[in-house]
This record gives sequence, C-alpha cells and structure tokens, in this order.
Amino acid sequence: MSLFDPATFAVFLSASIAISVTPGPDMTYVFARGLAHGPRAGLISVAGIASGLVIHTMLVALGLAVVMAQSPVLFEIIRYAGAAYLVWMGIKLLRDRSQFDVNGDQRSENWRALYVQGLIVNLFNPKILLFFLAFLPQFADPARGSVALQIAILGATLIACGLLVLGSIALASGRLCALLSRHPLWMRIQQCVTGSLMIGLAAHLLLSSRR
Repeated sequence: MSLFDPATFAVFLSASIAISVTPGPDMTYVFARGLAHGPRAGLISVAGIASGLVIHTMLVALGLAVVMAQSPVLFEIIRYAGAAYLVWMGIKLLRDRSQFDVNGDQRSENWRALYVQGLIVNLFNPKILLFFLAFLPQFADPARGSVALQIAILGATLIACGLLVLGSIALASGRLCALLSRHPLWMRIQQCVTGSLMIGLAAHLLLSSRR
C-alpha cells in the first residue's frame, strides 16, 4: 500500500501551489533582498527560508509543534523576538548604505549572513508553525503507514512548491536591482525601500492575531 491516495495527494499538491503563490511575509522578504542586493542574495535568502520550513516540518512530524502551539507565552516570545529582529534589520538597512553593494565586493561572510537572516526570519514567525501543524496532518492517514514519514513528504512537497515561487521572485527582483543600480540615486532608494519593507513585516507580525 502506498503512503498516499493519489486523489488525496493531488488535492494536497493543488492546495500547496495555491498557497505558494499567495503573497506573504516570506515572499516580501525575498523580494526586498533581491531588490536591494541582486539575484544571488535573493536566492541565498530563499535557501535560508527553506531551511526554516524544513525545521517547521520536522517539528510537526515529531509532534513538538503541538507543545509549542499550546503555549501562548512561548508563541508571544517568538513573535516579539521575530518582530524585533526585523525592525533591527530594517533600521540597519536605512542607516547603512554601503552594505551588500550589488556592484561591490561580495564576501562569503556576507552571503552566510543573508542565509542566517532568512532562516531566522522564517523561524521567528510562529504562525508558519501553526499553519504547518493545522495543514499537513489533514492529509496524513495512519492506516497507510508512518504518519511522521507522510508529514515529512507532504512538507517537502509544500516546500518545493514554495521554492519555485520564491526562487522566481528572487531572480525577478534581482534583475530589477541590476537594472536600477546603474543609477546612483537608486542605491539609496533601494536601501530605504528594503528597510521599510523589513519594518513593515515586523508591524504585520505584531498586529496579526494568533489565529
């Protein structure tokens, strides 16, 4: 017996595609990074976000997400910590015009920083964990084998759909960055836009309800 009923998996795949193309915080973050620093920076940010999604999937598969979801205090701590981190990044971008110049020297530690930042931004959004906890188990069937393995496969499928969309956004916004960075004024404008987007994401995270 296969782990999934073909019809059920087809429904899940369709839902995953629809979810992936729906604008959200991760999409906004990748767009901002690609717009400010180019396509490679956008793709590295996508890799960080994908790593966070893998961790969310593992937490759901192992059952740890249930404990976290039932703790309002822990939820609020994660939410406020994530918002504070986004505000810090936004202010830093607004004040520092030299960092990650798309035409300048791109050192490996800068790329590592972008990866870690993408990972943190994703992990510190607890609503993603709650969504995975509510969504993935709906398509798992204990009668078809290991639920943990089914959730892991479902999570990988959802992440793959998201990677295709986020990767496309990273390349598109990065291309726009390359075109506009030829104008000196744009180098300042793109920093302001990116910083403002980061702070806007923080406000969205704080103002959105748990449900």
